[in-house]
Amino acid sequence: MIAQSEVMEDERQDKGDRFPRTRWSIVAQVQSADGKEARAALETLCRQYWYPVYAYVRWLGENPENAEDATQGFFARLLEREYLEDVAEGRGKLRTFICLMVKRYVIDERRIRNAQKRGGGSILIPIDGREAESRFANEPADHDTPERLFEKRWASTVIERVLDLLGEEYAARGRGQVFEAIRKYLMWNTCEDAQAETAEALGMNVGAIRMSVVRMRQRYAELLREEIAETLEEGECVEDECRYLFSLFQES
Repeated sequence: MIAQSEVMEDERQDKGDRFPRTRWSIVAQVQSADGKEARAALETLCRQYWYPVYAYVRWLGENPENAEDATQGFFARLLEREYLEDVAEGRGKLRTFICLMVKRYVIDERRIRNAQKRGGGSILIPIDGREAESRFANEPADHDTPERLFEKRWASTVIERVLDLLGEEYAARGRGQVFEAIRKYLMWNTCEDAQAETAEALGMNVGAIRMSVVRMRQRYAELLREEIAETLEEGECVEDECRYLFSLFQES
C-alpha cells in the first residue's frame, strides 16, 4: 500500500545526475580536442535516436542489412566530427540537421557500395536487426515523404524518451507502483472516471490521486520542454516545437 503523504510530497528532484546534456552548444564542442563531456552527450544521443535514422534509411529504399550498416556508419562519422564541421550559426533544429546528413551519407554510400566499410566494421550502437525490422514492419502504411516520416519517428522517440525519464524518477523514489497506476492519465483527453478504482487499488483517496496526476503532468511537461530545448538553437521557441512534435506523434 502506498502512503498518501509519500505521494503528496513535491515530485521535483535534483536533475544534476541525469544523462549528459546534448544541447547544440555542447554537441558543437565535440569539435574541440578536449570535448569529453560533449562526446559522451553525443554518444547518448546516438543510442537514443538510432531508430528514427534506421527507419529513415529504410524509407530511402535501402534493405535491412544496408540500413543497419548505414546507421552505424552515419553515427561513426558524427562521432568522428566529420559532419560536425558543417555545424555553424543558423544550423537550425537538430532533427533537421541529422535528417539532411543521413540523406547525404546514404547517397555517398550508394556511390561507394563496394568500398571498405568505415570504422573497420566496429559496432558503435547495439542494433538488434530483428528488433529493428520488427519495429519497421509495424510502421503504418503512409504516403508521406521519407523526411516527414523521419520527423514522426523522431517525435515518437522524444516522447517515449521523456516518458522513460519520468518513470525512472518515480522508480528512484520508490513510487514505481504509483507511476504505473496513473500513467494512463498522462494525456489530458484520457477518461478519468476510473480514478476511484485506481485510488482504491493504491489505498489512497481520489483527491490524492487527482493531485498525483496533476503533478505527474506538470513534471512530464517540464521534462518534455527540457528534452526538446536540447535540440534547438538559442532563441527558437520550445513551445512551438513541442506542439509540432506532439502533432506529429498523434499522426503516427
